[in-house]
Amino acid sequence: MYFVLEENREYAFMASFSDENPGHDAKWMMGKLLEPDDNPSGLKLKIEEPRDVYPDFFTEVPAFFCSQRMRDRLKAAGVDNVEFYPLEMVEPSGKRIEEYFVINVIGRLACMDRERSQFKEWRKRITRIQSLALDMSAIKGLKVLRLHEYPELILVSEDVAEALRDLPGVSLKPAEGWSDAHRF
Repeated sequence: MYFVLEENREYAFMASFSDENPGHDAKWMMGKLLEPDDNPSGLKLKIEEPRDVYPDFFTEVPAFFCSQRMRDRLKAAGVDNVEFYPLEMVEPSGKRIEEYFVINVIGRLACMDRERSQFKEWRKRITRIQSLALDMSAIKGLKVLRLHEYPELILVSEDVAEALRDLPGVSLKPAEGWSDAHRF
């Protein structure tokens, strides 16, 4: 069984993400290793709404972010296809929040069962999913992956979901039957 890993909106906060290297915006969604000469640097998240405690997982288009604690749990669960790039988080006061990372999931698989899924397309790109169905034979046992047909989605295996379930900011919903309706 697979789950969709999403940000729990109860923990959302306003921030803006920047990367000193132009062109990375699209690369965070590609599901590929970043080339050594293309390694991100100057990854910064300017926080607009400071918090006493920040969630372990959150998003700011186009990237996904995690805490050191979530990184440790992913590694302990045997996840070996995620790159972690240090993130500089800064509050308006100048206070720096340590031990957060931009995550790059390596593995973007075409594993959506198009016959059983219900979705909308525009110019051959899936724009909405009303009901997701997976082709389990295409997943090949990966613990974490991006859905090729809808790269905004990160899927995690059941054991990874269990390792992350109680972390603030993490929302996990079964992938089978998943809909993006709650995002609108």
